[in-house]
Amino acid sequence: MPKNLIATYEIIKDTPLGKELLTKISDPVEARSFAIFAYTMSERKRDPKDCEFGPLFDLMPKSLDEFPLFFDENELAYLDGSLL
Repeated sequence: MPKNLIATYEIIKDTPLGKELLTKISDPVEARSFAIFAYTMSERKRDPKDCEFGPLFDLMPKSLDEFPLFFDENELAYLDGSLL
């Protein structure tokens, strides 16, 4: 994956939203984590064609239905005997 498609703190801190968020949170670790989270969520709401990270979002799953973490008991039973 190209580096310019990874939403890093170094990229986000210079955006208008990143700058605003970083002035409102005093803890630097929290500020970094929250800035990445908030920026990513706000960008996901935009049309992928207009979004800097649109190609990255296009690669992400549209649903979490196929992740075992979200399986119900019946679906988990199919995994019995597997390495999951």
